[in-house]
Amino acid sequence: MEVVMRVAVVGSGLSGLLCAAWLRREGVDVVRFDRAAHDGGRARSPLLAGVPMNLGPRAVYRSAPLHRSLRSLGIEPAGFV
Repeated sequence: MEVVMRVAVVGSGLSGLLCAAWLRREGVDVVRFDRAAHDGGRARSPLLAGVPMNLGPRAVYRSAPLHRSLRSLGIEPAGFV
């Protein structure tokens, strides 16, 4: 008998999206819930009066947990030192 796992991730901020991506990569059926109408939480940069406003982390430090987490999913953070 095949066991089907379905997991609910509450919150579509950076942590929720990373969690959902890791689970999905392992073959788990994932559904995400968030009260906002958009994904990304405070890691978004919406336009306010035509100017991008960074709401989230200001830096992704090399070799830090967030950098390693993104790279494990094939995401190479772009930026500068």
